[in-house]
Amino acid sequence: MEQKTDDWRGFVLDLISFANGGFDNRKNTDSLRTCFDGLYEKDKDLGLSEISFFALIFYVCKDLYESVDNSLSKKSLSYRDICLYAGFIFPESSFECELLSENSLLNEVFMEPLRESEGLSLSAPMKLESGIESFICEKKLPLGEAELCCKEESYEELLSLDLEMLSHKEEILEAWSVVQTLGIRQKKGIILFEGTKGRGKRFAARRLSCQMKKGLLTLSLKKYLAQKEQMRQKILKRVLQKVYLENYQIYIDCNGESLDDQGVLRTLTQIISYIQLRADILVAGCEKKPGGSISDLEVYEITLQGLNETEQIAMYKYFSQREDIYFADDVDFDKITSKYRLNSGQIKEVLVNCAKDVIGKNDSETDFEEEFIVDRQVLEKNIRSSCNVSFNGLATRLESAYTFEDIALPDESLNKLKEVIDRVIYKNTVLDKYGFSKKLPYGRGLVLALYGPPGTGKTMAANVLANELGLDIYRIDLSQISSKYVGESEKNLGAVFEAAKDSNVVLFFDEADALFAKRTEVSSSNDKYSNSETAYLLQKMEEYEGISILATNVMQNFDNAFKRRITYIISIEAPQEKDRLLMWKKVFPKEVKLSKDVKFEVYARYADMPGSSIKSAALSAAYKAAAGDGVIKHEDLCSAIDEEYKKTGHTSILRELLYGTL
Repeated sequence: MEQKTDDWRGFVLDLISFANGGFDNRKNTDSLRTCFDGLYEKDKDLGLSEISFFALIFYVCKDLYESVDNSLSKKSLSYRDICLYAGFIFPESSFECELLSENSLLNEVFMEPLRESEGLSLSAPMKLESGIESFICEKKLPLGEAELCCKEESYEELLSLDLEMLSHKEEILEAWSVVQTLGIRQKKGIILFEGTKGRGKRFAARRLSCQMKKGLLTLSLKKYLAQKEQMRQKILKRVLQKVYLENYQIYIDCNGESLDDQGVLRTLTQIISYIQLRADILVAGCEKKPGGSISDLEVYEITLQGLNETEQIAMYKYFSQREDIYFADDVDFDKITSKYRLNSGQIKEVLVNCAKDVIGKNDSETDFEEEFIVDRQVLEKNIRSSCNVSFNGLATRLESAYTFEDIALPDESLNKLKEVIDRVIYKNTVLDKYGFSKKLPYGRGLVLALYGPPGTGKTMAANVLANELGLDIYRIDLSQISSKYVGESEKNLGAVFEAAKDSNVVLFFDEADALFAKRTEVSSSNDKYSNSETAYLLQKMEEYEGISILATNVMQNFDNAFKRRITYIISIEAPQEKDRLLMWKKVFPKEVKLSKDVKFEVYARYADMPGSSIKSAALSAAYKAAAGDGVIKHEDLCSAIDEEYKKTGHTSILRELLYGTL
């Protein structure tokens, strides 16, 4: 049989003739094989494998077969006919036996029955699956139904991204080592990236796919679960076609789904079981380790750690370039990353929201700026907004705008508070640039203890610290967390620290004496459990990388083991006369009208009161003035101060306040 390699019509007719016994198989085997080899070599630039090229031949064969006006047109091509073509053209091919098996996954992926009611059968008329037809005609396989829960990135698209730097280099190297090991051993396996949402699991999968010279197809488990069973089958079929024809790496994104749920875990296992038959390596990402086995294959779990400061700065630069964002001169990323620990997803979200803020500002102003210039205030506002946290009633957010201008403390205590701020702001310099991070056995956070009598300003001092650093502060009342039930206090404390992790918030433990009191010798079961609660809290505070502030009335109740774990112990004692005078001068807002006879020096000398009582007296006097002529008078303040003073069991000092001299 004379056959030109570019004569498609003659070649296909020969195939049809062969299928129906039109010529001697033995005589024409060589010529048909030569014909196929020539066609295959000619069109290798299509990027087709031999299997998909055979599918291309069948597609052309099907169309011509239906249009040729001869006796053969009355007969539909059966599945057996297709298998005979394959067996003839690829007599030594390893997939011949698969094509001849009715239950072959290959058949299911590439073919579909001519009549849906008949299903896949060796003797039933078949046709090429519709997605394969699109691939042959357009050289691209559309996602089709899979678009409901899948996102594709071609290898060329991954190459265009700057994936060399940024983050998780060690983890990606570990994953690449797994890929190489599995290749050498000729084994299949699953790489499971573990980390909270936004930690960079998909980024790691993209980088790994790029190293494997493959595109990445991300399947969202959450969206897949929302589909009906029939649609799920179509989606998985298209996913496998992507693996076969376009050399895609599959990444299963489990974000937003609990793998402790048996129904979710069962669905994930089914997906893996279906895909692993043809994919040598599967990659998946989850927030927490699964509550059971997900596959019979070897599973390599790789935990993605949080970004260090250098990686965070790289992420800010990367995403700002993508969003065309520029930063004002007051943005210092060394200080920003010292105060706020974000993952890659949060950084991207922050910068997108910064761009929106700048657009909104430009829309409201006459002078429009073409560039997105973000200053420190806008950046930090959006950073705090991105750090969503829910304590489920175990903590309360404190709203405060207090600064160092509002607080009156002895110089020693004030300087200590400013040291704390410096320690946070220059954390990168000392730990990373000076190399001290290698010397730290525990976490990188700070633990403060503020001690002093009630009402002296411990809560205010904590608020000043948080506000000066630009961090949200949450109050945890330990008297409410402590429980008489064994293990309940630890459970509550664990929930607090778990919620606070990666949230960039200050934890303010009020009434610390309720749980942090001096540990006792174990003489009863109650003593034993009390000590275990304190030990557990010590452990969680060491692990927490943010700021923990403890407020207590009596520092002597803390034992030495606990004190050693506190970074700063700061005294917030009852104010002296000069401190009280400063408080009186600062307590009234500038909008308040004061009578000329107001005598702050007299109040400071005769009324030995803490800051909270001074604030309460000023507020009472302001209400009395509002009910009168709007001016706060000396008599109003003396009366309000005397009432506050008597609340603590003291005798009246009204006469001294009214007529006292300095």
